[in-house]
Amino acid sequence: MDEAIPPLLDKARLLSTTPRMQRQQALDLAAETVTNNLYSAFRSVTGIRAVVYKVSDDGTQMVPIARAGRSQLPQPFVKGTRRGDYAFESLKMAEYFAFIDDIEEAPHTWGGSGKGYSTYISAPIRGKDVGYGMLTLDAPKVGDLDSRDGSTVSLLAATLSLFFHEAQRTSRNIK
Repeated sequence: MDEAIPPLLDKARLLSTTPRMQRQQALDLAAETVTNNLYSAFRSVTGIRAVVYKVSDDGTQMVPIARAGRSQLPQPFVKGTRRGDYAFESLKMAEYFAFIDDIEEAPHTWGGSGKGYSTYISAPIRGKDVGYGMLTLDAPKVGDLDSRDGSTVSLLAATLSLFFHEAQRTSRNIK
C-alpha cells in the first residue's frame, strides 16, 4: 500500500493543468487503482471487496464507479431510503471513517444491505463544502477488519477527493 499512495498524489498534483476530459479519465483510473490496491492489501481476507461510489450529477444517489474483490455487484445508495440517507449523511460526519465491526450489532441508523458482508469500513470522499462520494471496504466475517484499517481507507478517500475535485472543476469555477 505504501507504494501506491505517492504515485497517486503525484498524478493529482499534475491535474490542475490537465484538460477536463483527461481529469475525468484520471479520476476513473485513480478509483480503479485505489480499489485494486485495497483488494491487494487485504487479499488474504476471503471475500473482501473495495468500492468507490460517486454522487450522481443530479445528487439523488451514489453509484459505484470502481470495485475490486468479491464478485457481488455493489448497489447504489439512493436518497429517500434508509440506506441511502445514512450514506449521504456520512459525507458530512466529523469522523474520517466509520467502522462497523458487526452489522448485526450496528446502530439503528445503519440501513445497509448486508449482502455478502458482516463488517465494513466507509470513508467519505469530500471537499471542504461538498461530498463527492464514498470509499468502502467490506468483508464477510466479523473480525476480518478492524478500526486500524480505517486509517488506510480514509487516507485513500482523501487522496481520491483531489481527483474528484479536479474532475468536476471547470475553467469558470477554478478555486
